[in-house]
Amino acid sequence: MSTAKSKRSFGLLLPLALLALLFVLAWLQYRWTGALSRAEAERLRSGLRSSLARFGGELDFELARVLRAFSMRSPSELPEALAEFRHQSHYPEIVSGLYRLGFEEGRLELGKLEEDGTFARASPPPGFERLANRADALRNPHRSRPRGPGPPLALVSSDPLSIVVPARFEPSAREPAATMVVLRNDVIKERLLPDIAERVFGSEESLDFDIVVVDDTDRVVFSSRDNASEVIRSADASSSLLSLRPAGGGPRPRRDRGRGPDGPPPPPPDLRREDGPWRVFVRHREGSLDAVVGRARAWNLALGSGVLFLLGTSIVLLTVSARRATELSERKMEFVAGVSHELRTPLAVIRSAAQNLADGSVSGGPQVRRYGGLIEAEGRRLEDLVEKVLELAGVQSQTRHSPRERVSTTGIARSAVADSGAEARERGIELEADFPPVDLYVLGDEDALRRGVANLVGNAIKHGGDENSVKVSVEGLSGEVSISVSDRGPGIPPSEVPHLFEAFYRGRRARENQVRGSGLGLSLVQQIAREHGGRVEVETTPGRGSRFSLVLPMARCHLGSVE
Repeated sequence: MSTAKSKRSFGLLLPLALLALLFVLAWLQYRWTGALSRAEAERLRSGLRSSLARFGGELDFELARVLRAFSMRSPSELPEALAEFRHQSHYPEIVSGLYRLGFEEGRLELGKLEEDGTFARASPPPGFERLANRADALRNPHRSRPRGPGPPLALVSSDPLSIVVPARFEPSAREPAATMVVLRNDVIKERLLPDIAERVFGSEESLDFDIVVVDDTDRVVFSSRDNASEVIRSADASSSLLSLRPAGGGPRPRRDRGRGPDGPPPPPPDLRREDGPWRVFVRHREGSLDAVVGRARAWNLALGSGVLFLLGTSIVLLTVSARRATELSERKMEFVAGVSHELRTPLAVIRSAAQNLADGSVSGGPQVRRYGGLIEAEGRRLEDLVEKVLELAGVQSQTRHSPRERVSTTGIARSAVADSGAEARERGIELEADFPPVDLYVLGDEDALRRGVANLVGNAIKHGGDENSVKVSVEGLSGEVSISVSDRGPGIPPSEVPHLFEAFYRGRRARENQVRGSGLGLSLVQQIAREHGGRVEVETTPGRGSRFSLVLPMARCHLGSVE
């Protein structure tokens, strides 16, 4: 017994330990996915910052290529430089116009390059007042020397984009001059920025980010989609543009060696901001990087949790199946022991009676008849036991085909009472019958129904105790017939009621009192009821008795026919 308990305890502790291990794995997975998500978010942000830096660098590089074409050019060289640029550039139409800046009598003068190569006075373009306000800085370049590798540049306006580059000093000029290059914002918006975005972030079909570029007045210059305000408000990253320090720089101004120390001063100083006036905002199309990483983590957790759940469910199912197999094996062993006991008793009586008859110990008609009746009774017991075993085998193999015929419920109840009468009298138990005056019929197998009712009556006699009485009654319900068997025994514990109809199950009291039986009776009764479209109902009160009812559909009779 102790060994069996140890095995059961081990069989229970092992799945519990495995389930605890699964919970630990789930906690570790949660921690690991959290750390992985944070690392992934940081990696994506770092990559996004690098992409923004590349975006700004490529824009500066493209603009520097445009402006380098006109840097350190004298006004007479600008027409040829413009023609050469339009011939070689990928964006030849990006230059809208060239202006010569100079001073005459202390005033900043502006001349626009015409188609014939001459300069004509022109009205200043938008934003020119910014440069006019810095005229003193242009006339006194020694105050601020340009720094950095690129050419000195000054942003004049964002609409249109206008930038000042130094011009070659002419000996005839009394004061330094510069060239203002005016660019077309529509070319920048529709061609230059989309091309750079595609090179840096991918094509429109595979683009994972929304990109918005705004100028120094917060006006949208470029937007990859129509949600610019939302992208700006919840951007994953942003960076300044137009710092105009392209890698590789540009040609540095050279001093005219022929003029010596008193040569012309250097070109105009760098008047730009350290941070460019334009800004680019980037946001992931699925909402934000945190949302993307969060969704990926949720998917990973869901997948991992699903795997762990399947493992846990498998452990539980295997444990339940193992326990059920163990219980079934124990019940089968009990069944074998019960059947062996049931076979041993009648066989011993038959063998003893046969031996007495063979030895001639029995003489006279009355004794012979008594021995013959004893052998017949014990043989009937053997027959009933074998019938139960065969019926159980037929139920489990589902090969039994029950006939459909008109069966009298009163008749099968009377037959069951008659079959159990001898056992009841032997135990001193009173059998009562309560049948309706009008017979009630059902459709089914008469033999199977009789065995079912007989099982109920036999159980009531065997398990009802010494001071017991058994009552068999038949009553009609609404479209149904109930054949009930009630006793006044000790009743059934509530914990055992759910197991009453399980094959090989025997209650604790039956095992302790060594009540003979196989644990098959109620299981067969339930199967018989199901085959006839009925059910078995149980009512029990501990200390007051039990009532088992076989409820079957009532047969409807129409002019001699039965349905």
